[in-house]
Amino acid sequence: MSSLGLFLGIFQLCYLTSSSSRSLDPPSLETPADRLLGERRIVGGFATDIKSFPSIVSIRKRSYDHHHCGGSYISERFVLTAAHCLVSKKDHYWTVDIPWMFTVVAGSTTLGYSPTWQISDVDNLIPHPFFSFQSMAHDIGLIRTSTAFIINQFVAYARLPVEVNNDMFNYSGTCTVAGWGKTTATGQGSSGILRSASIPLIDDQQCGVYYAHKLHPGQICAGREEGGIDACQGDSGGPLICNETQVGLVSWGHGCAVARSPGVYCRVDFYFDWINETMIRNSSSSYNHSELFSILLAVMIIYIN
Repeated sequence: MSSLGLFLGIFQLCYLTSSSSRSLDPPSLETPADRLLGERRIVGGFATDIKSFPSIVSIRKRSYDHHHCGGSYISERFVLTAAHCLVSKKDHYWTVDIPWMFTVVAGSTTLGYSPTWQISDVDNLIPHPFFSFQSMAHDIGLIRTSTAFIINQFVAYARLPVEVNNDMFNYSGTCTVAGWGKTTATGQGSSGILRSASIPLIDDQQCGVYYAHKLHPGQICAGREEGGIDACQGDSGGPLICNETQVGLVSWGHGCAVARSPGVYCRVDFYFDWINETMIRNSSSSYNHSELFSILLAVMIIYIN
């Protein structure tokens, strides 16, 4: 085997060991995954500034240097997002994507260059182990960044609920969803600027009627019965904020801003323990992926010489 072949073999093995796969439920004729938001974006919203949402981040793929999903900065090295943003569907399985495929950008209103932005490589992708593409249950995950972002007026930690709160359905005010995406359901690409929209929460029983009672206990609905305002392609993983607390993550929906088809969000409070336990379990590692690549490159050079 050549030196290059040996190096590439070791490098591939290291990344394969950081990935995992999980069996999917058998496909059905109609599932929430058929209505997956994918890269959801805001329809019927308004342009806003990152200082109004300093915890929101843009998760990007290196392959096309383009916005992939939204997320929230919740701890020194962790970003909260949707599980479906971190995995690829393979027949009846999903596999975790390779971390170095992604970067995370914080502190920027636009998707283009900004003097206030901060960029980090990704060290680890951690989707919920029971995430299902069929039911979209447990659509929550964490990203461990390679470096911590500096907290300032453009970057801040999201405020999360600290316990399960079923009383949230009684909240009479409007909530806010934010993201970088399509401003119409049929639009192409992103508007390139952060947008937000105000929408009310919907009682889980009423939302169950809209979606034929296919909701999971860890899901919550928000939107207007008449439609017109919603998240859409590109906003997945982004925050749903009520009374300054992030209560949800953009997950899935039937189209964008369609009447009687509100957006479905993953409930953050339902996964509070999982979030904390997962951050503790993954808070330290011997090397991040960038460091590992440098070490393997040095070994290759020594081996060749």
